Amino acid sequence: MHREDTERLGYNNAEAWRELVRRNVTELAEAQKIDISSLQWYGAFHNTTHHPHMHLSVLRDVLLIVFSLVIPIFTGVTGIFWAAPAADVIAIIITSTVMVRLWKELKVPDENVQESRTALKASRPGPTFP
Repeated sequence: MHREDTERLGYNNAEAWRELVRRNVTELAEAQKIDISSLQWYGAFHNTTHHPHMHLSVLRDVLLIVFSLVIPIFTGVTGIFWAAPAADVIAIIITSTVMVRLWKELKVPDENVQESRTALKASRPGPTFP
């Protein structure tokens, strides 16, 4: 969306984008053929000068499905038990790589960025730590 459209529609902050995704998460899951009961999403809001936008990620569940089908081919039925840990490790590596790149990018001043906030929120409440 262009800056003018986000201002007009009220999508000029992270909370507005998060609510937009929450209202449409079922439709998004159906469009991507993801079972809504296993969907976990994360979003990062970028309030750039010319087009504020949000990135969504549903990485771990996609990897879990793929690994559940592929690993047993090589390891037999017990390979299904390795699918979740393997998906978690790969998701952690990918997420860490993306986050490190994002942090480096946020440290560099950019005249095109009016305000850069990253709002990562889990789609479901998780445990809270003091």
